[in-house]
Amino acid sequence: MFDLQKVTDDKRNKLQEELWLAAKEGRTTVVRKLVVEGADVNERDDQGRTAMNIASQYGHADTYRTLMAAREMQSMIHAGLPMEQVMGSLREEEERMRYYG
Repeated sequence: MFDLQKVTDDKRNKLQEELWLAAKEGRTTVVRKLVVEGADVNERDDQGRTAMNIASQYGHADTYRTLMAAREMQSMIHAGLPMEQVMGSLREEEERMRYYG
């Protein structure tokens, strides 16, 4: 996994800008890639919006759900939970999303 502290400021800024753009365009696969690379789903753009806000604003439900799961994953990692527990929780969330749509 990634360590957000090790990502340089320039790279982090670039990742954030790419994340906001991918959220705006509904590019869910790109969002996943950027989160794995270290983009922070809670970071706000110059208008005060998170990537989740942006995806919602532009009607990209799948991207929004992906960002919700990523936010949960990042919260668990920052809380120090073991990766096995994080992944198990994400699998449960995916099942809920499939069932409730």
